[in-house]
Amino acid sequence: MTPGHSLTHDMELVGIISHQGTKDNGHYTAMTKTEDKWTLYNDAITTQTTTEHIHQTQAYILMYRKTKQRTGLGKLAPIDIPKKPESHSRAQGNLNSRLEAQQRREAPAPETGITDKDTSQTEPPPTR
Repeated sequence: MTPGHSLTHDMELVGIISHQGTKDNGHYTAMTKTEDKWTLYNDAITTQTTTEHIHQTQAYILMYRKTKQRTGLGKLAPIDIPKKPESHSRAQGNLNSRLEAQQRREAPAPETGITDKDTSQTEPPPTR
């Protein structure tokens, strides 16, 4: 990114949580947007709602989805996806090694064909 140029994000409102009542007592509802339709979730009741209803809602929490990232010049910019830190990869590798070792310990022993009662390899009884 060129110094002096900031990124802007195009955001879309996709969810609202609202609260009716007082700080000590009240009720929460949620609304989500799928395509161009809004759905109201009020306990076990789910209904379609209108944008007029949304504008009348006293929102407590708003949820947005990033749709595009632009440079200060109006051009689309690549969205940076953070990489996992190396320590995370090492920790995941250690966890995988421990899980594999545990699975080997818990795995049943391979069949050898020899049982506790196998008489083919025992000594004959002593003679008197």
